Amino acid sequence: MKLTETVTLSLTNLNQRTKTSDRLFYNQYKYCFKLYAPHASALATLDHERVSQILDMRETLWNKSRRVNFGGSWATVDEKITDATRNKFHRAVNYFKSIEQETKLIVVQTFMYVYTNRYNIRDDLLDLGFPINQITTIKVNRPLGSVKSSDESSQIRCYFKQLELTDKEHELLKSFIKNNVDGVKPSLGLEYFFGRPDRLVRNYFFLDFSEESLLTTLELMTPNLIRKVSPIVK
Repeated sequence: MKLTETVTLSLTNLNQRTKTSDRLFYNQYKYCFKLYAPHASALATLDHERVSQILDMRETLWNKSRRVNFGGSWATVDEKITDATRNKFHRAVNYFKSIEQETKLIVVQTFMYVYTNRYNIRDDLLDLGFPINQITTIKVNRPLGSVKSSDESSQIRCYFKQLELTDKEHELLKSFIKNNVDGVKPSLGLEYFFGRPDRLVRNYFFLDFSEESLLTTLELMTPNLIRKVSPIVK
């Protein structure tokens, strides 16, 4: 199979998705390419000397892991580092340095995330030899700072800080929602929270309000609980 055929096959099978949001990635980029890259941490600084150091350490760790049977299965650390691996990473350093003004590179464990506004960068990334795991496109579908909801009556949303409630605060919040059932709608996470024994509020819990006056009431009842307030668009 020719290289062009391989590239076409890879692109055909890509997991491509669209994400709706009120902003671009990092308020700047439309696309995110997720690349599978064992030893990706070597590219954290885009420095050739640092790449060599990291790959040397990883190679030593890999060789040691082959002499240890972890729990009965011959587990290893990422994949074996070869001359081809080293060449690929040094080529990547040169490439990402050449486009660093128009992209943002984030490395996390065995993946690289490349943020850009050029979709055709995908061909360059494939040529580097790192498989593209996913391409995500941001579709901005609402004003900055707003959230979407299908509920016609909800006008405003508040998110909570992540903190441990006192028994009194827990009871006040629970009573507030129960007494204003027609005017507030809790997220599923918040609903489940009241059925658990712990008192830890997560920062993704939210309440939707039909009137701003209800939000004001909640703020007076439980000060310092609200992290962020966002208008709701339909």
